[in-house]
Amino acid sequence: MKFKTISWPNNQPETTEIIALRMAHAGILAAVADFDEAASAISQNRKYSPVEKSVEIDDAKQTAHVELDRITREDLRHLAEDFKRERAETKRHAVPSESAERRYREIRAVLRDLPVTKRKAALDEALTMRDLLLIEAIQGGSPLLCGMTGPEYAAFVERTREALYGEFLRTLDQCEEILTQLQEQLTQAKKYIDSYEIEGEYASAV
Repeated sequence: MKFKTISWPNNQPETTEIIALRMAHAGILAAVADFDEAASAISQNRKYSPVEKSVEIDDAKQTAHVELDRITREDLRHLAEDFKRERAETKRHAVPSESAERRYREIRAVLRDLPVTKRKAALDEALTMRDLLLIEAIQGGSPLLCGMTGPEYAAFVERTREALYGEFLRTLDQCEEILTQLQEQLTQAKKYIDSYEIEGEYASAV
C-alpha cells in the first residue's frame, strides 16, 4: 500500500486557520515518516529474529497510532469545533443596550416612512458603506417595523451576510474542505501503517 499526500490548494491566504491546518498536515506526514524510518530500521536489523522484528514493528505501529490519535483529538477535532463556532458567529446578534435600542427604533421608524424606492436606496447604501448601526437596527427588528415585506427582509439579511462575511465564509468553506481531506488522509495513514508487513515489499511514503 502506498501513502499519498493531499494536494494543497494554491494561493492560500496565510490565516490562523490555514496555518493550523498546515501544522496538522505536517504532523500526519511526520508520524508516517517516523514510522517508515523505524520500520525500515527494524526490518533490516539482522540481530532481530523474525519474532522480535514482529514485536518491534507492532510497537512502532502503536507509537504511530498514538501520535495520529493525538492529532485527531487535539488538532483536527478542535479545528472542526472552531470552524463551527466561527460560522455560527456570523449569524449571532448581540443584545443591544437601552440607548442603542432607542436609536434602532428611530431608524426603523424613518425606514418605515420612506417611499419604497428611497428605502431600497437607503438599504443599498447601508450595505455598500457597511453601516452597522442601520444594519443592526433592521436585523434586530421585524420586517413590519422596518416597512419591509418578509421576502424583502430575508433578502436583506442574506445580502448583509454576504457584505459583512462573504469573503470570510468562502475562506471558511475552503478550510473545512481541507479539514475533510486531512481527516481522510489521517484514516489512510492508519491503514498504511497497519498494512506494513516485514515479509512484503516496503513502499516508502511520498
